[in-house]
Amino acid sequence: MELVFVATVLLAAYGAAWFWKAAFGLLGGADEAEAGASRGRAARRALGVQDLGRLREAFRAFAERRGGDLADRPLFEAPRVAFVHGAARAILSLYEASGDGAHTQIAFTVPQGWERRLEIFPRGSRPDGPDAGREEDVRVEDSAFHARWIVRADDAAFAREFLDGRVRQTLEALRGLGPPGPALVSLTPARLLVRKAGALEAAAGLDAFADLAGVVYDRVFFFWQRLSGIEILEDPGPPAEPLCRVCGAAVAPEARVACRRCKTPHHRDCWEFNGQCSTYACGERRCVPGDGSRERF
Repeated sequence: MELVFVATVLLAAYGAAWFWKAAFGLLGGADEAEAGASRGRAARRALGVQDLGRLREAFRAFAERRGGDLADRPLFEAPRVAFVHGAARAILSLYEASGDGAHTQIAFTVPQGWERRLEIFPRGSRPDGPDAGREEDVRVEDSAFHARWIVRADDAAFAREFLDGRVRQTLEALRGLGPPGPALVSLTPARLLVRKAGALEAAAGLDAFADLAGVVYDRVFFFWQRLSGIEILEDPGPPAEPLCRVCGAAVAPEARVACRRCKTPHHRDCWEFNGQCSTYACGERRCVPGDGSRERF
């Protein structure tokens, strides 16, 4: 009888402990859910967006179209996409400016050896961005553009030539994209940053923004080619069977892979032997099938 009594007491104590643990677990789960919801509301207020889920879906669609990678982040944090544009790695994200809501931005890697500095932003705006350093204001010959934009650079001649008609039109389009607002271009030896005031919540807006930012990067790459002494020739179009830059032989379609970054063709065996793209200064270590499908190696 004593053993039965002791066993009954122990079972009752264990059952009570389990009950209170489960109850506190439920309460803790509710508290955690409420904390997550609170963080989500705070994030939406800081970013100036109505629906973080819709924003994430737009970023996901952008990543799929660009062959990029959507960062796995908590639901209450702004999404981020890493993708490739031409010879550059790029990151699309939202920048939370203090007291000024969110800014949509893309940061590009710049070609190795780039030295010029340039910063462009609308007059009357105070972009919450990195200081370009000891650059001076540059007067652009386009009086209408000069009246709307401030240009700072470490080389005035470079800045004026960089801002050709297409780049000036691109900057105006950036400012008018989505809800009109300030745009910023900041170029340093470390990266190119293109930023637009406001959170672009629609997939079409993100695509348009990336296309416009890509125009600015392409201009940087053009200058890097010229300053590096690379001769720029008119593209005659790809040959029927391109040559592998590792072995110099023609690359048949069934044996072909292409650099994920710059699309240079290689033999699959040559890529594996070399360990990366053979194009100078590319450095990409992943390739895709020669037919352009999304399978990666």
